Amino acid sequence: MRRLVLASRRGPATPGAAGLVEELTAAGAEVVVAECDVADRRSLARLVAHRRFTAVVRAAGVLDDGVLTSLSPERVDAVLRPKVDAAWHLHELLPDVAVFVLISSLSGVLGGAGQANYAAANTFLDALAHHRAAAGLPALSLASGPWAGAGIGTLSDRKWPDLFDAAVRTGEPVVLRDTYVPGEITPRFSRAMARRTFEKLDAFTDLRDVGLTAMGGYFGMFTGWTPTPIGVPTLFVRTADPVGDAEDLPWTDDWRPGWTLADAFVEVPGDHFSMMDDHAPTTARAVSDWLAGLG
Repeated sequence: MRRLVLASRRGPATPGAAGLVEELTAAGAEVVVAECDVADRRSLARLVAHRRFTAVVRAAGVLDDGVLTSLSPERVDAVLRPKVDAAWHLHELLPDVAVFVLISSLSGVLGGAGQANYAAANTFLDALAHHRAAAGLPALSLASGPWAGAGIGTLSDRKWPDLFDAAVRTGEPVVLRDTYVPGEITPRFSRAMARRTFEKLDAFTDLRDVGLTAMGGYFGMFTGWTPTPIGVPTLFVRTADPVGDAEDLPWTDDWRPGWTLADAFVEVPGDHFSMMDDHAPTTARAVSDWLAGLG
């Protein structure tokens, strides 16, 4: 793409806009920076009225975290508006684009403490991508983990183009991204795993870099996935049963997760969730025995 329209509420006055235009121009692009509130249908309609667009990439978000009971309608609307309203207006006003990409968040899949409004906004983006795909329209919702500057192990800006291209090539309406760049993105989040995950969302209180990475590897979201090296003895506790029905899993060769950095392995009864519920005593005993063996 060589002709770009960058739209934001402050337009050319947006911090960093001038530097971005200079960088893109140096790379050979023709760039227009437009002052437009995409969440305002009339404002967006004026922007697209006399231009022909072939692709849409929507990346915007507002955070206003708080426990569910503290969220007023105004706080919910402030977070939903730049994602939900803007995405829907783009969907309706630009029906003929060849590429339609929404940058969503893993919070829409895994949840996040104090982010009920943000999770709902991103779940809508994923649902809109599925809706468009079902209608035969191009769609991709790229559910992202932390960006650079938002935490340890986040994805740098320089790696985003490769990730973006790989996600588009999957042909799937929703692709999950962890905080580590996979060699190849494979959206293998099965219905059974999703169902069990949503049932247990209340247990996910603080899924940051390590937690999201481990979950990404366990669920087989990625192929060519490499975890961060660990400098201490590591035990990998693997369950005897898959999550849900084996035939519902997206791969058939071997559903069991692997962990290349582990010093030792132990298999316990149950699945990913029941190992810590119904089989918690057995799991705890296996870990205790391993720790005792370390001396």
